[in-house]
Amino acid sequence: MGIDCNIKDLGRIWNINNHYPVFSILQVDRIANEFKDFYYIALGEILSSSLLKYGKDDRKDYVIYEMDNIFHNMDSKKLIIDHIDILFNPDYRIDILGYFIQLARNRRIIVIWPGEYVSGTLTYATPEYRNYKKYSIKDYNIICLI
Repeated sequence: MGIDCNIKDLGRIWNINNHYPVFSILQVDRIANEFKDFYYIALGEILSSSLLKYGKDDRKDYVIYEMDNIFHNMDSKKLIIDHIDILFNPDYRIDILGYFIQLARNRRIIVIWPGEYVSGTLTYATPEYRNYKKYSIKDYNIICLI
């Protein structure tokens, strides 16, 4: 069951739902200022560099493996994850929310959502694009910071 909240209520809600990842539509600067003890990661840059060692047709098979390596090698249990656009490549076929839900089982994460949030729905791109995604937050154990 997804929850939406503002930044003022996040602490209280996160204490109750501490294993939920947070997906934020707020500006990354505001998040970084509010959560100074969180480690910032620009995932797209790191992941794309990691995938360059594979042939273009093979990269889809290694995306999750490389993401697991990236997060496994981080000491921080508190992360702000930004620049996730690479994950929306339709060839990769990633359950994006599902991946971050699993990651949040043993650390606190705030994912900067590069799309929109409207009436309980997270979207990325628009329907005419192949990388379009639409998620109803009621179907996921997540918090949307709006």
